[in-house]
Amino acid sequence: MYISILLPSEQCHGADNKEPFPKIFLLWTYPVIEKFFLREYPWFIDTYKSYPYPVQQANAARYFILYHYGGVYLDIDSECLVSFDHIIKRETSGKNTKGILLAYSELVGFVNQVLFAKARHPFWKHIIDHLVESKGWYILPVYNVIASTGPIYLLRAWWAYPCKEQIYIMTSYYIHQKHYLNHKGAHTWQSWDGLYFIPFLRYLIRHFIPLLTFSILVVLLKKRCFRLYQG
Repeated sequence: MYISILLPSEQCHGADNKEPFPKIFLLWTYPVIEKFFLREYPWFIDTYKSYPYPVQQANAARYFILYHYGGVYLDIDSECLVSFDHIIKRETSGKNTKGILLAYSELVGFVNQVLFAKARHPFWKHIIDHLVESKGWYILPVYNVIASTGPIYLLRAWWAYPCKEQIYIMTSYYIHQKHYLNHKGAHTWQSWDGLYFIPFLRYLIRHFIPLLTFSILVVLLKKRCFRLYQG
């Protein structure tokens, strides 16, 4: 998805893909997306236009498109290192009966840079049905994006979805360690706070949380040993 069909060179990695891939590639521009909403989902157009950040519009649009048409969504700054067929077969053991593939984010929630879906799947219906109520003000711009339409929104929707057995969770290691994709990470959507919030969150997850978990385990182990000694 992009504002027009004229892509800057640093955003053209999505074209450097390997075969075999889906038969049809579509670049969704904002004018095309708006026409799509007016034609197919006019009830959402006011919410779509009211998002303060364009990335929120792009996030919401990909969920409607996947629900309506199915297929694979891929960010234009992502380079495929293997075929989509390979990813699907590896992650589903060749039995892609559930129709949904998601991967945990490296930080929090589910990534939405790559999404696999069957058309009209009830999970995506669940996703689009709750977008209006998720719209709100979350203080920081970057959190406003990820909580209302991004990775945290997907995680909250997954938690609330009653039929989780319909969803495959991809091996995050292969996503984030560049076995499947090479995400160039243009981060064009991030505001000023993203320069500080995202690195800070990454630092907490990689350093502070493991240390805190280890400290809690040590305390619990000491208490356990003390009770055994007293007994």
